Amino acid sequence: MILFRGLLVFALIGIALRGEVSLAQGEETPFAWEYFEIKGRPAFVILPDESKRKAKIPWVFYAPAFDRSLPSAKDEGWMMRQFLDQGIAIAGVDVGESYGSPEGQAVYSALYHSMLKDYQGDSKASLLARSRGGLMLYNWAANNADKVHSIAGIYPVCDLRSYPGLAKACSAYGLTESQLQVSLPTHNPVNRLKSLAEPGVPIFHIHGDVDTVVPLKENSGLVAERYRALGGSMALEIAEGQGHNMWQRFFRSQNLVDFVVRHAKAPKPNILFVLIDDLGWMDLRVQGNDAVHTPHIDRLATEGMRFMDNYAAAPVCSPTRAAILTGLSPARLAITNHLPDQKRFIPDDPIVLPAKTREHLPLDHITIAERLKEAGYATGFIGKWHLSGPGKGKPEFEPTAQGFDINVGGCGFGGPPTFFDPYRIPHLEPRKVGEYLPERLADEALDFMKIQQEANKPFMLCLWNYTVHWPMEAPKAMLEKYASHQGPGLNDSRYGAMIEAMDSSIGRVLQGLDEMGLREDTLVIFTSDNGGFGGVADNRPLRKEKGYLYEGGIRVPLIVRWPGVVEAGTLSKVPVISMDFYPTLLEAAGLTLPESLDGESLVPVFRQEASLKRESLFFHYPNYAFHRKNRLGSAIRQGSYKLIERFDDGSLELYHLENDLSETKNLVALEPGRAAAMAKELKAWREVSGARLPTRAEGK
Repeated sequence: MILFRGLLVFALIGIALRGEVSLAQGEETPFAWEYFEIKGRPAFVILPDESKRKAKIPWVFYAPAFDRSLPSAKDEGWMMRQFLDQGIAIAGVDVGESYGSPEGQAVYSALYHSMLKDYQGDSKASLLARSRGGLMLYNWAANNADKVHSIAGIYPVCDLRSYPGLAKACSAYGLTESQLQVSLPTHNPVNRLKSLAEPGVPIFHIHGDVDTVVPLKENSGLVAERYRALGGSMALEIAEGQGHNMWQRFFRSQNLVDFVVRHAKAPKPNILFVLIDDLGWMDLRVQGNDAVHTPHIDRLATEGMRFMDNYAAAPVCSPTRAAILTGLSPARLAITNHLPDQKRFIPDDPIVLPAKTREHLPLDHITIAERLKEAGYATGFIGKWHLSGPGKGKPEFEPTAQGFDINVGGCGFGGPPTFFDPYRIPHLEPRKVGEYLPERLADEALDFMKIQQEANKPFMLCLWNYTVHWPMEAPKAMLEKYASHQGPGLNDSRYGAMIEAMDSSIGRVLQGLDEMGLREDTLVIFTSDNGGFGGVADNRPLRKEKGYLYEGGIRVPLIVRWPGVVEAGTLSKVPVISMDFYPTLLEAAGLTLPESLDGESLVPVFRQEASLKRESLFFHYPNYAFHRKNRLGSAIRQGSYKLIERFDDGSLELYHLENDLSETKNLVALEPGRAAAMAKELKAWREVSGARLPTRAEGK
């Protein structure tokens, strides 16, 4: 880059067009830009006021027409001001008559890297094309989709055959016309849409009401159809006229500005997903349990949204973990019990025998880690996996085989041999004798996040702690603090010590996010995989515990913090479930959502813009838990009603949770019609899901 830069100040004069929002007539709105050269080509950067700048500055990569070195205050001024007022920078470079050639793309790449290095620009840009600049932007984007938030503009989809024509484009590509014709799949923007559709790059395209792009098959509407068929999202806005007559609409399109702002200001968030093992709904002070001390998680709740009706996908761990990773229900996955299911779990003289369950998560399911890697995320797994088979598990089914870049401690274990170093856990080397496991995993989490921060790379970190699972072990100081803490809220003082020690370790991770400057850019999810273990947790007012379809087995805490999206200190009573995390994270990362999911994105709930479309939640537990005491069955929650169907005798239980959270009054006799309708829906869901069912024991 040539090292000369001048600071120029221009005044923008607002001009009202077509009744759209504009600056007042005669109002001067100055902004400053820097002018310089990149690889001998004129380039510019316009930065927002310092008060509006974030640690990573969102920015628009603007491609004006090739014969204009800079945007015009008169033409683009209103549009540029909208971006700047939102804290979005604008940068661009004139690449001349390069028509998307490799030489021109090299100039674009140089400007991109300059924005990251010299201006702390976001690692993904929002591309904006004016007319012929689309040739360059589309080809650069197709080769650098991981660097693109969105594409917008006027005629941003171009065809070398219609403009400028193959004969004129040959010199830019250094090819003969016949050679360029043969290489169109590589060089022609309209032939490269798949490279943008697969990672989910959204497009907004303005075109004229008399679309004369030649050849006709490549016109705007059909290009949009093709892009959508490939799985991409392309919106069209029609402007009056054609060519230059459309430019004023481009300069003043509020829809275009809103599209660019929405995507530029929403860079893919980092994701910190904290899953605590066996943490019950009442095991936090913020949930109303005064017997425990959880100041860091309580503070997290004040900074985000707390869900009062959040459900684990199953009343035991492995099925819930598989559901989070795939967005599919345990019934559909045929992973319905903690792994491996064992004959010793079957009670004496059973009426029904448990359904068969898989012993690992198959590789043919596309995990959330695999999807996020497509979008350029670094993916880390730290803690309990419990989805790779019996014992220590099989390496071919561990996290690194399911889309995670690193695996610290993830294996087949359902619980640690001990919480103190040496832990004897695969993929977790001893470090310091006596070190407490949650603190060690917190260190590993901080190291992973620091590496990604220094690399300026978005990350998803699954910190799926082994705590507060059995064995009941905690640091000596915590055990002494809780020695007398037994009674309402705790059934075992050691459990209280483990909960506070867990809270302390999570607090360190959250503090580390702040110290790295990542708080504003990180979506934090805190939840549990099933209800509290009854031997140590006091789940009241909920009925029962881990391993039961009653609320004590499946209703668990959920706290979400996402600055700028989730309003601090909010409560939600929307019923949600583990499968919802998969589509939620896809939407947060700007990725397309597959249709065949059992969950629904929670982003509208986060934004308090809408509720969810579904009417019911479903649960299926056709297996015996480790305690051998549960009855096999399925359940459905619909509104405030919950119905449980038992497989041993076909009996039904109907509860109104809003009036009877403790599930003490079976309403089947009072509302037989509702019970029958819900049972019918539950049966239909099992059939659609391919749910495996128990079998009758011999002689029963």
